[in-house]
Amino acid sequence: MDNLILKCILNDARNCRYEKVFISNNNTKDFFVPPQVREALPQAGIRYFTMTQHFLDWFTSISSN
Repeated sequence: MDNLILKCILNDARNCRYEKVFISNNNTKDFFVPPQVREALPQAGIRYFTMTQHFLDWFTSISSN
């Protein structure tokens, strides 16, 4: 992930009061989310999903509350 884009995402997330999520199904050898990024996202308050279905399950559960 481009460092500038990541910094913008993290900065915006830290200054946002709404729920934030990041979905990445892209786990090929050509593109993957490095461990540093996977750790930085939750530290900034961003829920990280590796599968769309997991996101949909989570979203459905909060929508029904």
